[in-house]
Amino acid sequence: MERRELSRAAGTRSPGHRRLLIGAVLVPVVMLLVVLALEPDARGYGTHEQLGLPACGARAWFGIPCPACGCTTAVARLWGGDPLGALGAQPFGFLLGLGLPLLAGWVVWTHFAGRDAARTLGRLRADRWGRVIVGAVLLAWLWKLST
Repeated sequence: MERRELSRAAGTRSPGHRRLLIGAVLVPVVMLLVVLALEPDARGYGTHEQLGLPACGARAWFGIPCPACGCTTAVARLWGGDPLGALGAQPFGFLLGLGLPLLAGWVVWTHFAGRDAARTLGRLRADRWGRVIVGAVLLAWLWKLST
């Protein structure tokens, strides 16, 4: 019997598997429901203020956007059917708006394929992915600062 079949037959999955599965599905679904209720701010940032959150402190204190400025607006525009507007608002927010649902789909697919998504993600090089994510955030921020 193949290793995957043994694992599936035994029902063995890591303790974090169920939490990952639930979180990977709930986070994008809740995000999508919240974002669909928002009207993207015409300025390209500030959409999060509709949720009762304060305005960007970096803009108020230093006159420049923070690295996350425009992320909520970008996701709202993306899921509202305006992908180019989403890219213009915040490229990293655009990637986030695409990436979270894709991650959720992968986790669900992995689960139904009988594999342990938590173990698979645990084997990824977190340091490498962390640098990629930080690099993407910084590039998007530099782009935001230049526009």
